Amino acid sequence: MRVFLRAFNKSDGEKVYKWLLDDEVQSLFGGDTFYPSQDFVSKWIEEKIFDRKNIYLAICLSETKEIIGYLSIKDIDHRNRKALWTGLIIGEKELWGKGLATEAANLMVKYLFDELNMNMIWGFWLEEHTASIKMGEKAGFRKIGVLPQAVYKKGKYHNMIISCLLREDYEGGGAK
Repeated sequence: MRVFLRAFNKSDGEKVYKWLLDDEVQSLFGGDTFYPSQDFVSKWIEEKIFDRKNIYLAICLSETKEIIGYLSIKDIDHRNRKALWTGLIIGEKELWGKGLATEAANLMVKYLFDELNMNMIWGFWLEEHTASIKMGEKAGFRKIGVLPQAVYKKGKYHNMIISCLLREDYEGGGAK
């Protein structure tokens, strides 16, 4: 694998701050566009480090150990064995299109099924962000619906694709 996942460190704030100020990177988020301060991002990262209910992981290059992005998993429901994948971003634009996000997604899927014993992972993607949708499909996710006009950003409404991956599909070879 060219990437690995690890917990956030406080020092990751500088990179994440840079990505949040980049309009092109922000356009990929399903959430609102916002321009935080360095202090806001530092506190946000620290909160994620100590969050016991949600998981935020840095995506790092195996060769250099450098953080290149991050992913998040929320609403982890151990009783019903499901989790919501709320995002994955490769913030270093020169690394886009190289399959690193798919590798990170596969590591996350493996972690959720093999370590946390989840039965279902689900998530949302902006409908026009076809690269993310393809990445999810490569990780084994299948489209189950559309939330019309679910996100308002950049002066218009955007649809969100809902996708999921079941353990039985993962074990059956759905995720490679």
